[in-house]
Amino acid sequence: VTATSYSKNGVVGVQIQRIAENSVFFGKGLMQNDVVLAVNDHAIPTMSEAVRYVRKNPERNFYEVKVLRNGRERTLTYHVPR
Repeated sequence: VTATSYSKNGVVGVQIQRIAENSVFFGKGLMQNDVVLAVNDHAIPTMSEAVRYVRKNPERNFYEVKVLRNGRERTLTYHVPR
């Protein structure tokens, strides 16, 4: 996954620039140009913050990812087997 910071009209997040079709994220519904706004209600203003959040919460096996896609908010759900 390649992503860049996104800030437009008061919306802050991380915009997905490229995602491999064999990526687990692609398989779960994340798409190119989606803007990741939050993970489990934790704001994600940068890609490094997304990585930091996941690393600080290794016990979690369930993530709700709020994305902005084509001007509409959606929630993607990920279950990570342990």
